[in-house]
Amino acid sequence: MDQKNIMKVIIAMMFFMVGCVPKSANDLCPDVQGTYIIDGSHEFFIKKNATGQYKAIVTIDDSYRLLSVDIPTKEELKQDNLPACSIVVEQMGALIPSSKKTTDAVLGTPFFLIIMYGYFYGVSDVNKTTAEIPTEIVEWLSKSENQ
Repeated sequence: MDQKNIMKVIIAMMFFMVGCVPKSANDLCPDVQGTYIIDGSHEFFIKKNATGQYKAIVTIDDSYRLLSVDIPTKEELKQDNLPACSIVVEQMGALIPSSKKTTDAVLGTPFFLIIMYGYFYGVSDVNKTTAEIPTEIVEWLSKSENQ
């Protein structure tokens, strides 16, 4: 065994010993909660609720709409041919992190959205502007979840 492989085995053993083995592919991904901008002009928000599930909030014609967010398992990501840390937003599509190998060089943003309407519709660039959610959105979400 060469030195590189020995280091890999040692690191893997350390993770097992301290219980840091991720349960799914997204366990090592950054938190998706925050405010996003699609194509530089359309805002949407992703908020984690008390049970640990995420919801997306979009603004359509001056009103809010609540959409579910799915965090795929490692197996689902592989089956759907999506890279790690991708999420699926109901009625929008897959929010996928860019990488230098994929689209960052083309779109110039840290995320892109594959828009799906039962079939491939298009690709939009997406920026996460902040990890915060505006108070107005948090209040609206709280009211809508309590109804």
